[in-house]
Amino acid sequence: PSCGTGAFLIPIAERLIQSAVDHGHDLRSLGPAIRAYDLLDSSAQRARKAVTSLLIEHGFEQEEADSMSEEWVTTGDFLLHSHDPASADYVVGNPPYIRLENVPRSTMDAYRRACPTMRGRADIYVGFIERGLDMLKPDGALAFICADRWMRNQYGADLRELVAGSYAVEAVIAMHDVDAF
Repeated sequence: PSCGTGAFLIPIAERLIQSAVDHGHDLRSLGPAIRAYDLLDSSAQRARKAVTSLLIEHGFEQEEADSMSEEWVTTGDFLLHSHDPASADYVVGNPPYIRLENVPRSTMDAYRRACPTMRGRADIYVGFIERGLDMLKPDGALAFICADRWMRNQYGADLRELVAGSYAVEAVIAMHDVDAF
């Protein structure tokens, strides 16, 4: 979700390709392995271009690489996109930090319908966590770089309840007063 220009996507694709090579899998079978989304078409296009270049480096023809990059990277709103539940082994990323009240009213209403844990003056990353969790297979894992305010503020109460009732937290790495990047 929110892949931007590919800061997480490209290392993930590199690892996937290397694993496929190491295990003797046909690289052309990797089409359904990655799904990335970005709201901004310019960011999605840059991510697709980076994926295409990586695939060409690994022997794909231009047309094949373009096709797979189109399959891997979608221009669209992750929070409103239709996702198959329990379809992902991993959901990773750095969701955007945008106060819900700072998006247009119609978008805010759509986000609240799609992500019931986004209550009060929530930040939209709460919805990214909720939607990401919904996509996980039973043994899947979600890893996000995000603010920890949802763990103690009122707007995170419904998300905390969802996580406590249906999921397990393996680790929280607090990085207060440190530049994570």
